[in-house]
Amino acid sequence: MSKVEGTSPRTPAAAAPPAPTPDQKKTEARKVIDQAMKKGVGDSGSDNFVREKVTNEVLQHAKPEEKAHMLKQLMDGPTTGGDEQAMLRILKTVGDSKELGTVMKKAGGGSNVLDELEEKRGDFMKHLATKGKEGAKMSVDMITSYKPGSDSADDMAVKYATPQVLAESTNEQKAHMLKGLMDGDTPAAEEQAMLRILNSGAKPKDALDMINKAGGAGKVLGELGQKRTGELVGQLKKQGAAGNRAVVDLAMGQKVGQGDADDFVQKHVDKNVLAQATPEEKVHMTRQLLAGDTGKADEKKIVDILNSAKDTKELATIVSGAGKNWLAKDVDDSKLRKVVESKIFKAESSQAPPYNKLPAGTTEAQVDKKLESFEKLLEGRKGRYNMLKGGGGDKTARFKNFYRDLSKATTEDLKQLDGWKDLSKADKITLYNRVSHEAHVELKHNVNLTYGSTKGRQWSHKEMTDIDKGLSKLPAKIGLENEKLFNLRRYTEIIDNGSKVAAWALHGSGDIEFSDMGAAGPYRMTGKGVPPVAETIIHEVGHHFDDENPKWKAFQKISGWNNLGSAKASSLAKFTDGSSYSGKDLGLADETGQYTVTRRYGNTYVYKNTANFMGNYAKSNPLDDFSESMAHYFYDPATMKTQAPDKYKFMQEWVKTQH
Repeated sequence: MSKVEGTSPRTPAAAAPPAPTPDQKKTEARKVIDQAMKKGVGDSGSDNFVREKVTNEVLQHAKPEEKAHMLKQLMDGPTTGGDEQAMLRILKTVGDSKELGTVMKKAGGGSNVLDELEEKRGDFMKHLATKGKEGAKMSVDMITSYKPGSDSADDMAVKYATPQVLAESTNEQKAHMLKGLMDGDTPAAEEQAMLRILNSGAKPKDALDMINKAGGAGKVLGELGQKRTGELVGQLKKQGAAGNRAVVDLAMGQKVGQGDADDFVQKHVDKNVLAQATPEEKVHMTRQLLAGDTGKADEKKIVDILNSAKDTKELATIVSGAGKNWLAKDVDDSKLRKVVESKIFKAESSQAPPYNKLPAGTTEAQVDKKLESFEKLLEGRKGRYNMLKGGGGDKTARFKNFYRDLSKATTEDLKQLDGWKDLSKADKITLYNRVSHEAHVELKHNVNLTYGSTKGRQWSHKEMTDIDKGLSKLPAKIGLENEKLFNLRRYTEIIDNGSKVAAWALHGSGDIEFSDMGAAGPYRMTGKGVPPVAETIIHEVGHHFDDENPKWKAFQKISGWNNLGSAKASSLAKFTDGSSYSGKDLGLADETGQYTVTRRYGNTYVYKNTANFMGNYAKSNPLDDFSESMAHYFYDPATMKTQAPDKYKFMQEWVKTQH
């Protein structure tokens, strides 16, 4: 080969060094790590060494303790941007939450490390968000590394407590986050973060657990604010019975008078929530509503709570627990107050002492014990009634009169017990049985079983039982709340203008009086198994509502009743009792109708011949027509429905308004 002029022979290229093997890389990395570990925290140049020499490749071979040492070297003294970048590089190599825990603990704690990261803290948290479930667990550890009250605790929860992170958090950890958010003022972003945390539980009980661990419902809901609390409650209610039960627990977690406890009950406790509450819990809610000023919305909610009682026993528990005195005074709306008072009266009725007859074989010691206990009970009741009937204008006359009457009846019963210790055993048994039976009926129906000063007779046990039976059929406004219904007076005989009277209701006082004849019967429904006293008591109560009834004219119209004037009027003498006349002859507007004349109570009445009545006695006058209709409605409605359907319908509609 000839040499080409101007050129020189080529030199073969040097061979590239062989790539280091994994073992060689590890050895080199370990050398760098060992050098870093030989430098103490604070040694001159230690942070520079880590910044410049500790690469990602090196970090792949570092142990958690070694990473922590390097972090401490970087954090010593002022932390520059380069230090923060190197710290981030180290932290990004952490593989799982266990390793992160070790690194952070040995480096001085997660919150300290993150605070030194400053602006790179967000980059690290974003990095964790890309690491799936394990990254979420590490995020939880980072957020909870901040103690509540520390500068960044709230900021960490607001920014990084995402649904993914919360899915990997325990209730304890979530409660820790809540505490961090609640320290100091709670702006809207923190309220939203709190709501996100509370709604992250799998079940309603999880939210309760978090709240309890974070300081209780009063504190947590107070910080959450009314708007977010409403959203939380709305979410709970969507979860059915368990969610409604949780709302009850939230109400119970707030003390009476604490913050917005009354607003919580007023706004969030509905019928579904109340269905999950015990009587004692309803008491607590009612007390919350009564605390402080009571607005109309609070009063409506009180009525809702009282209406939610499943039975009279539960109602009595709520009313007694909330305080009859407070309920009577603190409800200002007149309509709502009437409803509340009715509930109080119903509860009071249900608490009447039971009647249990003592047998003749009872020992004297047993009788004495019964009488002592009964006397003490009546004394206690009398004191309570006197307290409830008292007070100024903050209670209605109706309320005070109700308890005034109970006090009167109790006082009379106590008088009957005077000197009982001096009686024989047999007389003690008789006395106990009679007075305890009287007290049962009296305090159940708010009546006074008494007797006339002349020709008076004690009520028999059978008669008291029948009075109880009759009055128990009446709705509250006709019976228990009827202010005219109080004295039930027993006589051997009642004479009026020379004639014997079976029973009557006195127009002025409303007192109802029975004679032996009235108690014995028989009456219209005796043959149908209705005892005379039970039938008559309802008939006589009917007289409390006849011509004073706002529907009185409508009732009279059914039968065409007209009052022509005095029974002694000479102009009416030509019309004979029991005889039929045309409306024209009688001077009525209905000239073509046929009417029957009847005289009663000093008046001359007429009724249409086509009218339907519940027996001949009902035809004697419109007042007794009303009372007979009422008695039959409660005792024999089936017969009345066919025999006098128009009056049955009237009674049905009227009675509905009396509950």
